[in-house]
Amino acid sequence: MAPLDLAVYGPAVEPLVHVGLGFAFGFVLERAGFGSAKKLTSQFYLNDMSVLKVMFTAIVTCMVLITATTAVGAVDFEKLWVNPTFLASGIVGGLIFGAGFALGGYCPGTALVAIATLKLDALAFVAGVLGGIFTFGYSLPLVDHFFNDVTNYGRFTLGEWLGLPMPVVAALALGMALCFFVAAEAVERWMARVKGHKLERKRSLWPRLMAASLGALSLVTLLLWNPLQSTRTRSRQATVERNIFSRSVAVEAVELADLMRDRTLATAVFDLRPESEFNRFHLLDAEPLANRELGKIVSVPEKTIKIIITATEDEAKAAYRRLAMSGVQNLYWLQDGMTAWQQMLERTPIVPAKHDARVASNYVHKVKRPGGGAAKSGGCGG
Repeated sequence: MAPLDLAVYGPAVEPLVHVGLGFAFGFVLERAGFGSAKKLTSQFYLNDMSVLKVMFTAIVTCMVLITATTAVGAVDFEKLWVNPTFLASGIVGGLIFGAGFALGGYCPGTALVAIATLKLDALAFVAGVLGGIFTFGYSLPLVDHFFNDVTNYGRFTLGEWLGLPMPVVAALALGMALCFFVAAEAVERWMARVKGHKLERKRSLWPRLMAASLGALSLVTLLLWNPLQSTRTRSRQATVERNIFSRSVAVEAVELADLMRDRTLATAVFDLRPESEFNRFHLLDAEPLANRELGKIVSVPEKTIKIIITATEDEAKAAYRRLAMSGVQNLYWLQDGMTAWQQMLERTPIVPAKHDARVASNYVHKVKRPGGGAAKSGGCGG
């Protein structure tokens, strides 16, 4: 089930796909006229609302298609990267971004597109962006708490905020976009009359056909969301069983040791063995769940790496299956349990302390950073 893990096809495939997507994104921006600062800044003068129309079209198209493919079980939405919500710093950053957009005439993505067409003003804009990046990087310690911790909601979607299912949110977003399109065209006509210009409009059926198609797809998805619940459950179950069979979620003891030393990752270890075995020997950071209180693991923040330790592999598979089907993300089990940990200690008598800078090697890394290691980003692909 999508999204696909491109790494399994070889180390060269993922970079090639990224380059291809970047090229396609830049091509679409250029074809939409977004390589021109004049066209982009017309948005702020209310002369040409193409930026709003194109961006909203992209948003609602992705939203409706992701919702529809999730409904039929083709996509596991929980595995899709969703930018974490940093509300306070996002508002401040958005205001700074908007001011730079209005003054410079570009956003980072459109500036790179304009550079490809040899526009010197875009080159100057990118130089300013790079200067801002370096300045922010050096000043980050001064604002780190505000930037990363204040109003940090993690992965937080509109559906969770509104308490509504995905298809309802997608339908509402589509309706809002259509209202904005009508309002934007009304503003364009009004500004043209104020300035005494004749506003030329090319009549085309494509926008109307696209809006009708998205509306129909959104309606069908809304009607089928609950009936297709079993399909989504079967798809998730297939993914869980595939992870178990391939052992892609069974981490070696040496990788767990590295995780426990990594400052950049939040890791939680849960020991599900009987109390007698836990008391005999356990990891210092492990939380005992002798009574199989798996509900505690479900409530752990999503982006935390969760490692479960059991007495046998069959117990590990059963616990992983139950938790994964409950929607727990970033979940793994310790391969061969505490026996593997003891064997590692015998091979390496002195294990570096937690947060040691040294990193163990010679093993297959299976734990993936939540969200693929993506950082904060936003705005025109910038």
